Amino acid sequence: MVRTAGRKLSTSSHVFLRRGQACRSLEPPYSGPHKVIARADKTFDIEVQGKVITVSIDRIKPAFTVREEASSPIAPIAPPAPIAPAPVVAPPAPFAPSAPPAPQPTPSSQPRTTRSGRRVHFPDYYHCRP
Repeated sequence: MVRTAGRKLSTSSHVFLRRGQACRSLEPPYSGPHKVIARADKTFDIEVQGKVITVSIDRIKPAFTVREEASSPIAPIAPPAPIAPAPVVAPPAPFAPSAPPAPQPTPSSQPRTTRSGRRVHFPDYYHCRP
């Protein structure tokens, strides 16, 4: 099987190198980014910790970095205008109910039934006792 480097890998200036060991939890599987020194068909020469090593293209993937462009000076933001306090509004008159509240329905002595017609029976320990 012939494996070729991807289009992005052949033009990238930096790559990530896959480690050759099993990773522990929260340990990254790749190290880098590492600078590419030279390219061949199946291998790359990269700089790792100050040394140039040759690695297979199967162990690397391209590193995409954000270029920091020369930033233009940022204009200072004008301080916000002072906010005038909100006018004080008198509280509304308390609500007086026009009719007494409706009485709560009392539990009926009829046994409850489900939609399928079965009688609902709760154990005694679920009933409220005064």
